[in-house]
Amino acid sequence: MKARAFWLPLVGLSVFLVLNVADIAVADDDDPPVSVLGAEATVTVSPEAVTKSGIASARPSIVPWRKLVPAYGYVLNATQLITLVSDYADMKARLESMQAQQTLARAKLDRDKGLYRDRQNISQEQFQETTARFQSNSAMVKAEQVRVNNALNIIRQQFGSVISDATEKNTIFITQLLQQQVVLVKVTLPPDTDLPTPPSQADVTDYGNTGGHGTMLHYLSPVTMTDPAIQGRSFFYFASAESQLVAGMNVSVLLPTEEERPGIRIPASAIIWLQGKSWIYRDNGHGKFTRLPLTTDVPDREGGYLIQDTPGQITHETQIVVERTQLLLSEEFRAQLESGDDDD
Repeated sequence: MKARAFWLPLVGLSVFLVLNVADIAVADDDDPPVSVLGAEATVTVSPEAVTKSGIASARPSIVPWRKLVPAYGYVLNATQLITLVSDYADMKARLESMQAQQTLARAKLDRDKGLYRDRQNISQEQFQETTARFQSNSAMVKAEQVRVNNALNIIRQQFGSVISDATEKNTIFITQLLQQQVVLVKVTLPPDTDLPTPPSQADVTDYGNTGGHGTMLHYLSPVTMTDPAIQGRSFFYFASAESQLVAGMNVSVLLPTEEERPGIRIPASAIIWLQGKSWIYRDNGHGKFTRLPLTTDVPDREGGYLIQDTPGQITHETQIVVERTQLLLSEEFRAQLESGDDDD
């Protein structure tokens, strides 16, 4: 059967991309240029060609790897919280102004009380007016204190004690929130999943339909109310406003657990993308390179991805191609095309 193909530019070359690898016949030579076993394709390249083209292989580095829990993220519209925090700040400023006036009124009352009691240097009417002003100031201070406490309680009920305490102390986070330098993300676990201790950091792995990843989230506090649609535990995280996160966005989040295992780092230079999937080439030695699928669930902040050892596939002892990987893919397609033409 003749393979169907279309042109695809790869590293300055034009090669045929075979759409149906399973239909390609394998050559009968002892070392065919491309052999296909299941989903794996092995390319055979002469040692001279490997050296001349600059194809280089190396063992992936070992890195700590933690079991990851997938979760649902929703970027909150912080307008309500910003309004509540701003209202609280205004009320607190008024309260402090009233308290200052009350301090002055108390001092005047004490002074007038002495003047009236000792020698009656002021009239009874003046003393009564001073007393009334002090009592009026005291009543206004108490009323404003109630409003301030109520405003703080509303923040506590809706966003938790951590955010309400930060509001009361006017921390750096609150300043950043008011200046829109950070965004809030509500992260919800699946209903059958629990984390005894939420991690201090988490990774956004997908921005809805945009395909972005790599934004770091920082833990803030538990959420006081669960998501009615998911019914899992929820947490507040925040990220820099310079990230690609915007209000109303649904994102995928990975939360690392405390269970740490050895993992390996696959550098970006080793990865090729084909038909929406990621692949790497394993160097089998003697000029043979096998294309293997790569799991991209855990992006590496330095580029590339982190994976666990997979015996029989990729381990920390596996030699993988880290330079000129695209040339191997070009050679694979070229050899497959020639093999298909020979079957005509």
